[in-house]
Amino acid sequence: MGIKVIVISNLWVSADYMVDMLNRVGVEAKFLPATKIGMSYKKVKEIEKDIKEFDIVHLISGYQRIKLLTWLRSLGKKVINHWVGSDVLKVLEDRKTRLLAHMTDKLIDAQFAKAKHLIRELKQAGISATYLPSVPPIDKKVSLRYKRGVLVYIPFDRVDFHRGKEILELAKLFPEIDFHVVDNKGKGLPLEPNIHYYGWVDNMEPIWEKVSVLIRYPKHDGLSSLVLEALVRGKWVIWNQRLKHCSYVKNREKVLYELANLLRKEDLNLESRQFVLKEFDPKKIGKQYIEIYENLL
Repeated sequence: MGIKVIVISNLWVSADYMVDMLNRVGVEAKFLPATKIGMSYKKVKEIEKDIKEFDIVHLISGYQRIKLLTWLRSLGKKVINHWVGSDVLKVLEDRKTRLLAHMTDKLIDAQFAKAKHLIRELKQAGISATYLPSVPPIDKKVSLRYKRGVLVYIPFDRVDFHRGKEILELAKLFPEIDFHVVDNKGKGLPLEPNIHYYGWVDNMEPIWEKVSVLIRYPKHDGLSSLVLEALVRGKWVIWNQRLKHCSYVKNREKVLYELANLLRKEDLNLESRQFVLKEFDPKKIGKQYIEIYENLL
């Protein structure tokens, strides 16, 4: 009988990607939204049977739920917590959140972070974690069509955090280039003829065909799945985190400079594609998860 893992998180996309990766390497994995878990006796009983069937409870940004962790330990479950990005920022900026993270650390068997810079940030807060990436399904196909365009991810409820207005002001400087904005319908953002707002997008493939550059410039980030998806499709990436084959930026002037250079490109970013296929192969990383689970059990 193989390892059974239940993934609990409020982050639906991250959890879906993790479950997909685990399923691909033969791990029986299931996603349980954290929003469905209450700590009343009735709510606990509703999910207790599900929990008992699994060997490992893998939380994504779940450190703050003391009651949940205490209950999982009472059931004898091995518990993993995975730091992904904004959760680390909260620990760095808020004293109460940092104290809570230290308290719950004693109830967790292993702490992991999906990006190397998150390891360093957690260390500043006195929390020890190990690097373990979590990756999206990597599509080995790539379109050879090349169309200049810019993709920007600006969640409608986190516009300031992703510096939405600041980035989209660049569209005025490139009126001949289309800017495609996902997860936002444009309320309160610039309304230029070359800016297209899509809201939430279930199927990104048609949009990937329209862009050559991804700009990602939030106030804080982990290992962005969107960045990996862009790189594996041969797109050029401007990002304020350091990763091979990405153009690293630390201010708006640098974003503008890199964007102007990358929009002159007439070919795909194929070196980045090979890098992602080698370094972030879901099957290879999935096997690392299996080794960790086996060691815990």
